[in-house]
Amino acid sequence: MKIKNNHSKWSVIIKKLDYSSIDFYNEFIEALQHHGYKDLSVSLTSFSKSKIMSSKRFYLKVTWRNYDYYLYASSRLDGFYVSWHLVLKHSFYQLLLYKIPITGYKLGKKVFPKTNNKIKMALIFMNCAHGSILKIIDTIICKQRLNNLTEKDRVPIVDKVYRKLDYVY
Repeated sequence: MKIKNNHSKWSVIIKKLDYSSIDFYNEFIEALQHHGYKDLSVSLTSFSKSKIMSSKRFYLKVTWRNYDYYLYASSRLDGFYVSWHLVLKHSFYQLLLYKIPITGYKLGKKVFPKTNNKIKMALIFMNCAHGSILKIIDTIICKQRLNNLTEKDRVPIVDKVYRKLDYVY
């Protein structure tokens, strides 16, 4: 059984926008630190697009508590692409428990439940990081005099497990 650990995701292509990925990543890190997230672990990581021989994409990986935030920003022919994924990290013992056939996953959910506090912290971090990205994008769009993002383009997709605390928004 595949362990679901995705919390939320978001992506957008901004037409005619020209910007450096590294500058975008640096502004994002500064914005998070400005919001008071001092205990961040930041690294550049790569993932293959599909198969072993395919090209790799470089993501900015920001780790805070037990959350990994993967940010991808890249210039494309038609504009600038930005996406992110917020992933909940499981402990070694959780992963070990989940490996037990048939009952392990259900037992793991009982022993390591997704508490309201964990869900709230994930939503708060997601909102802060997403807000920072939108602010950076809005600033760049304003400087380059391009069309603003639509409201539909601004909304992240949150996994249904975490939607029970919508009042946090």
